Amino acid sequence: MPIPEKRHTPAQRQELEKLLGEAKFHKTKSFAGRYGFSIVFGARRLVGVGTAISDGEGNFEAKLKLFGGISKKGNPIKLTQWLQGTYEVYPDGTGVADVGITMEGVVDGKTIIQPKNAGDKPLPGHFDYVVLKAEKIGRHLVGVEMQGVDSTPAFDVEKLLANPASPVFEKPIQIGVSWFQRFPD
Repeated sequence: MPIPEKRHTPAQRQELEKLLGEAKFHKTKSFAGRYGFSIVFGARRLVGVGTAISDGEGNFEAKLKLFGGISKKGNPIKLTQWLQGTYEVYPDGTGVADVGITMEGVVDGKTIIQPKNAGDKPLPGHFDYVVLKAEKIGRHLVGVEMQGVDSTPAFDVEKLLANPASPVFEKPIQIGVSWFQRFPD
């Protein structure tokens, strides 16, 4: 992994290269372990916290508690999402993840479950991320702090409450910014 010249003195660069040795980002092993995360969605005013587990082989799952403010009837909007998907980390420390999302919650006495039927496919989601901080574990760099952008189509809880048969995700996309921190082993 090249060390940026502008951020470090020659002595610091030499020490970092010595510490890193041949460690590199690996397409699956650089996102491995248990993580805590938070996410904020802009225009929809949704915030959430959750945990994720990555197997280091390209698969992960997460549980996310979302809070969407107050409904038109004055009740809190709280949803739980489950995500399962695949990911890849690129040599430069950026990466992508594609997920299937299921969610449920009760708002204004109405139950929200998506997808609606047990046999239906989960809702699609997509994330782009960058490793902000990594540690050498074995021969690979493993992300211990990451930041990402969720570019999943937006969903409107109020519209869903008014018409439970309405599509959950619509255009335009919602921009969500997430931050991941790896739990110590």
